[in-house]
Amino acid sequence: MRKVAVAVLLAAGLAASPAFATVEIVCTGQGVSIDLLVGHVDLLYIDRAIIEAGGKTWTSQPNQVPGTEIRVGHVFEDERQMLVDFTTDGADNIASLRVFKLSEGDVSRAGGVFQIDGVGVWVVDCSEPE
Repeated sequence: MRKVAVAVLLAAGLAASPAFATVEIVCTGQGVSIDLLVGHVDLLYIDRAIIEAGGKTWTSQPNQVPGTEIRVGHVFEDERQMLVDFTTDGADNIASLRVFKLSEGDVSRAGGVFQIDGVGVWVVDCSEPE
């Protein structure tokens, strides 16, 4: 019963929250692309993930985007970094994205590394287009 009450309170809190703003974060490197559709309320929420690397595609929505199914595992973001782990159906971690963010005046940049098991590791640029 306690779980139901917590779920109802969380749902009510989300319904009363300000508009759920979604943006697309695209990280690219030589031979790799990570496309994340994210929302921000009080925390980072990843609605969709599409990864292309080594000639293969992974997706969190295989019914809409062809590819091997992945899930978003652990997610953390603050003003300096964004950390995302991707998992399989069995919750095994198969990929990691580590992004660091800096700004000076009105110029901001974001970049880091992306790794996927058995495929490779890349330096990626996640800066917003100018």
